[in-house]
Amino acid sequence: MEEEAGERDASARTARSPLSKAQVGTDHDEAVGSSAEHRDESSPAGSSTPALDEPSSAVPSPPRTSDPSSPRLLVRPAGSTWRPPAIGGYRFAAAAAASLGEQMLQKIVADSPELLGLPLVAVARELSVPDTGSLDLACVDGSGAITLVECKLRDNAEIRRTVIGQILAYAAGLWRLDYAEFERRFNRSAQVPLLEAARRTVGEDDWDDEAFRRAVAATLAAGRFDLVIAVDAITEELKRIVRYLNEHTISEMRVLAFELAYAKEGDLEILVPALYGQEMKPSPSGPVWDESKLFATLAERCPQGETAVRAIYEHAMARGAVLSWGRAPLPAVTASFEVDGARARVWTCQTHETPNISVNFDWMREVVSLKRLSVLADRIGGLPGAAKRLDGLEAAGWRRRPGLPIVDVLSRPRVAARFCEAIDELIGGEAPSAEPAVR
Repeated sequence: MEEEAGERDASARTARSPLSKAQVGTDHDEAVGSSAEHRDESSPAGSSTPALDEPSSAVPSPPRTSDPSSPRLLVRPAGSTWRPPAIGGYRFAAAAAASLGEQMLQKIVADSPELLGLPLVAVARELSVPDTGSLDLACVDGSGAITLVECKLRDNAEIRRTVIGQILAYAAGLWRLDYAEFERRFNRSAQVPLLEAARRTVGEDDWDDEAFRRAVAATLAAGRFDLVIAVDAITEELKRIVRYLNEHTISEMRVLAFELAYAKEGDLEILVPALYGQEMKPSPSGPVWDESKLFATLAERCPQGETAVRAIYEHAMARGAVLSWGRAPLPAVTASFEVDGARARVWTCQTHETPNISVNFDWMREVVSLKRLSVLADRIGGLPGAAKRLDGLEAAGWRRRPGLPIVDVLSRPRVAARFCEAIDELIGGEAPSAEPAVR
């Protein structure tokens, strides 16, 4: 019964190390509940007490290295039986120190802000807030939207109520802060300066330093923030507080609880993310765009290029691309493809200023081989009107995202089809059997 349940839920959201061949699944709440209960009450460290309600000869118990906030997961190494992961929870992964566990949670969110739905942001850790203290994480996207994140473990007493006061105090401390002072504090805490990091989220060709400064200044002046409490387990009390604040506060502020449960089995790391509160109030930082809004905007701003973009968009969908919709003032979308087993953010369509599709070499270089990048650059550079936009790309270490104007380049005859062929060559797929509907 345990095996069947685990296999049914094998698609549970997990973050896995490629080094392990272990299988991961979720099992019955009853089975896992009784397992955790048994371990906590009667199993000393290193005990061989059964982990599930099965004979001890069938399911050996791992050492006692889990806490109640660890995800309800079972693992099954090849040829073995289902059992809880060897390590469950941040405290045990960080040598049982709660403070180290919170630092671990903080680092995971900082390294992977896409878990919060923020794939393209500048991040500062331990941002000093005037007369308040150090905020765990501050995230700023290219449109000037700001998200504040505070991390707490469930067994930290501050998760009950103090953390809400903390993050509200940080928001109040940043409210009406001068942009120059905010940038100075951000740069002191971040690995990459604010302007440089934010520029990477938009692309060089459409970047405007002054417009970004004005957008961030407006966000600070209005106190228009997303406030996120990142925890290993969302408590019912925290849910009630989040619900109350979202229903009784102004639209410029939104409070979210972000659960990121953690477990580990050998080289296999497991994350189980869940976001609470997003459905209660729209983002104060601007709308989240979608396909219909993208093409409605293109039809209005550059109708002669809409057909070309649609062909490229539909090609991405047919190739299984993952789409990330931005929150900029005008619609934007990034298409990520699997390249040699890794997810690469290949192109971004933007409709502000001069509508264009940028080719994200700066992001791809982290996961795509230089040989593939060089071939892609040759193919894109060979498109009519595109060569000059790739000048100096390799000399810059591929740290650029050249934009191809939709009207001047991509709407030319057969250019969109050739763009799609270049993407197919990058991802190792077959060339399209029929040319996209571009004339």
